[in-house]
Amino acid sequence: DIGESSKVLLTLAANKVDDVIALIANLLARRSQWLGQAIDASDSAIARHTSRLLRAVRQELEALCTSLSAAHQQELDRLLQFTATSLFIAGKHDLAAERAAAAADWASGSFIKSVATWRAVSALLLTAGGELRKRGGVSKAIGFPLHNDKDFAELGAEARADAKQRMQALLDELINVPEFLRVLGKTPHLPSSAAINDHAPLLQATLIVLRLAAMNLIVLLRERGVTDFGGVADAALQVLIDAREEVMGGLDARLRHVLVDEVQDTNPAQFALLATLVSDWSAGDGRTLFLVGDPMQSIYGFRDADVGLFAQAQTRGVSAVALTPLTLTANYRSRPAIVDWVNAALSRVFSHVGAWERSTVRFEAAVATRAGDAGAIVNRLAFSNADDEAQAISERILQLQQGLSDERIAVLVRSRLHAGAIIAALAEKNVRFVAREFAHWTERETIRDLLSLTYAIAHPADRLMLFSVLRSPWVGLTLATLAALAQHLEGDGKHAPSWHALAADSPWQRLLNEDERDRLGVAHTAFSVAAARAWLSPLAERVQAMWCSLGGAATCIDADARDDADAFFAWLNVQAVGGVLPPRHIVAEMLTAQRRSFSSSNESGNAVEILTIHKAKGLEWDHVFLPGIDRKQRGDSRDLAQWQFTTGGEDDDTEEGRSVLIAARDARKKLDGSVYDYVSQHTRAASSAEVKRLLYVAVTRAKTTLTLTRCNAAKAPAADSFSALLGDVAEPSMATAEPTPDKRLHLEKSLTRWVGLPAVNSVAIKSPAYLAAAEQASLALPAWQLNARAEGVVGHLLFEGLAAAMSLPPPHHFSPNLAAVQNLLRNQGVDDSAAASTAARLVGYFARAADREHVKFIFAPDHADAANELTLIGRDGAALRVDRTFVTATGERWLVDFKFSEPVDADAAAEEADRYRPQLVSYVERLRALDQAHGSPRPIRVALYFPWIDVLHQIAM
Repeated sequence: DIGESSKVLLTLAANKVDDVIALIANLLARRSQWLGQAIDASDSAIARHTSRLLRAVRQELEALCTSLSAAHQQELDRLLQFTATSLFIAGKHDLAAERAAAAADWASGSFIKSVATWRAVSALLLTAGGELRKRGGVSKAIGFPLHNDKDFAELGAEARADAKQRMQALLDELINVPEFLRVLGKTPHLPSSAAINDHAPLLQATLIVLRLAAMNLIVLLRERGVTDFGGVADAALQVLIDAREEVMGGLDARLRHVLVDEVQDTNPAQFALLATLVSDWSAGDGRTLFLVGDPMQSIYGFRDADVGLFAQAQTRGVSAVALTPLTLTANYRSRPAIVDWVNAALSRVFSHVGAWERSTVRFEAAVATRAGDAGAIVNRLAFSNADDEAQAISERILQLQQGLSDERIAVLVRSRLHAGAIIAALAEKNVRFVAREFAHWTERETIRDLLSLTYAIAHPADRLMLFSVLRSPWVGLTLATLAALAQHLEGDGKHAPSWHALAADSPWQRLLNEDERDRLGVAHTAFSVAAARAWLSPLAERVQAMWCSLGGAATCIDADARDDADAFFAWLNVQAVGGVLPPRHIVAEMLTAQRRSFSSSNESGNAVEILTIHKAKGLEWDHVFLPGIDRKQRGDSRDLAQWQFTTGGEDDDTEEGRSVLIAARDARKKLDGSVYDYVSQHTRAASSAEVKRLLYVAVTRAKTTLTLTRCNAAKAPAADSFSALLGDVAEPSMATAEPTPDKRLHLEKSLTRWVGLPAVNSVAIKSPAYLAAAEQASLALPAWQLNARAEGVVGHLLFEGLAAAMSLPPPHHFSPNLAAVQNLLRNQGVDDSAAASTAARLVGYFARAADREHVKFIFAPDHADAANELTLIGRDGAALRVDRTFVTATGERWLVDFKFSEPVDADAAAEEADRYRPQLVSYVERLRALDQAHGSPRPIRVALYFPWIDVLHQIAM
């Protein structure tokens, strides 16, 4: 029952619905791997899954027994009995009971299938870290008191001394039984039979939910006529099964030879498709199957690649097709010095087999074919911190670029997060580099600032975002000013949008200096711009308008930053549908999925390439740098279900001798025999084995020099790092002599960089009427003038709406909402009576505006390079805004300014045009400079449009 099954999962997840949905969605993307196992959630199917788990654990215990000699088994029996007694005397009754029960199982022979007994043996022989105890670790804590310890007098001094010596001797002998120790290290994580049986209802509930989710996804994909990669693979396999005779009949006549590359990275679903394609082939029929792959380069486990399939194909073939293995050892890429180092170092790495590894990849030594070792070298360098490492690497790369113009250089990293310091160091030294599609958007300063601005507009009550904007390079307030603002908002500013407190008449600003007040004025004007557009403009346009008003383009440090801003506005326009920003966690997920180029602006020639090892697979460079080999990697997440395919199973119902262990996420602690964690251990072991292969891929990309560096050599390398695999240890001499400086920016300095904006009080911000602050206008102007200004403010907004409607194919009718227009006017300080009459007038005009010839010309959809409310920022930092500009088919650029005054005749219109001439001259100068910058200078025509009298008055310049 889906209701009960959902209840089980939600109870386990503490009713965190979003978490369960995210887990299901993650598995749906990989449904090809588990859907075949989850399609049947009947009691009999669950019984089969349970039986496989029980058998898998039994095989682990049998491996322990067979790897331990009879003499060692007898010795363990005696030591378990002795320690049970000594621990009881020591008052450790629970631990003593475990040892006594283990001793009893040992005496009866039932220890062969008792997980609890082997856990007790593990606790006796191994440390908490899973290592064999040293002789010095044989102490009273584990049941071996000293011979002269009077608290254990009843055991006898000789018995105590003898037991300790026998334990130490056993430890010495077990060093030579590595297989026993390897499997023994797994016993703390083995689930008991009771745990496996108790797990069955949870597994059934999980499979029911996953199966229904997958079925609904398939239906939804079909309804929408779309699919994904998994859907294509599933459909291909399914059609071969359902319509086998028809499909294969057509294929058999044409399909004679099959070549599959990169076989080491196929997943079970892909392999099943291949097996089905060749299932009717027979020896001697003239058809050939050619599989190419390198098991040492299998690094796509996160895509469910299973390197064991390659080994299976080598030994068993594919379906009925037997294969002849051929091993190639010639290395045509690297110099002999690098090949020799790789052979020596990686053979040791691959020779170590982890406790949970099922299918191991054997290292194949390569033979160098290139002659000569001039300049070839493998460098192993250690640094005390990531900054020193990055500086050294960038210095060496700079030397290589200056001396070797035609040789290629690469920096390879395991994670994108590891490249930040190196990118910064290369940029600082003006080293040419390429890091395409590398950095998350959230790592870009421009994107972070724009996101804060977006939230400040979309959520006016969010003071944190307001303060982020005020502290950004756009405004640059001091912390003292922000503290004064915060105090004001806590007192008198609680009931209005926080940005209203930025108005010049706010009393809290009296003690501020002139520069701070000017900066507040810029911010208040910008927020007013965004607020004025709230009724008619999409969120992205409001954010861009405010960004322009703040002089955002002037703070962009380079062309990449400007490209980031443009891309962000385009992205926001798509995501903020209807002007509504999705919940923050959704926005965070969407931003995480966005990446942009993080390359130097002088990218050219022999620019160093920075990329992940996965992206580097199959490529080669003359010089390769592998930084941060001692870094810790991100931990694994707990999926809703875990599965592990195994070979050589006993199931009659599995093809190709493959079986699957599947477990649902449970709430058991790892040391309490969790079924989920038991299956996960196999998955983690596969990941650990893949790290070896990832290291192999990385070091074999180099032709002439290979440089491996550690960034925290004073500490032991992380357990899952390349450095640990290579046997590196801590080097205390690398510890920094002085404390590492605090990298957090000092609070007394700007939290973000200041990029040389001119002082605000020297910037003349020329704003059209509709950008005026309504609050200030209402205090400074008489009612008639206030109404006229408000009419212009709202009229400009409505012209933007009209432009958008007329640009659509086909042009849409534009009819503003009367109530909305009235509200806009009231927000500008107009009283109810005047707002009603002015709104009626504006709505009446714009309802028929599209029929006017001048309007048709101004907003014609076939104009090129058209823009509304275009902000132009000059070299002096001053911002001007053009109401409307476009380029006609004849190549003339037009600049049109809207005026809501009503001149009585053409002479009066000419007089008004003369008043605006200085401002219009500035517009023309900047538009002309803009056109020239784009390499397309053109004649410019200037006109004022008076909508109330429908006059387009051209002005000679």
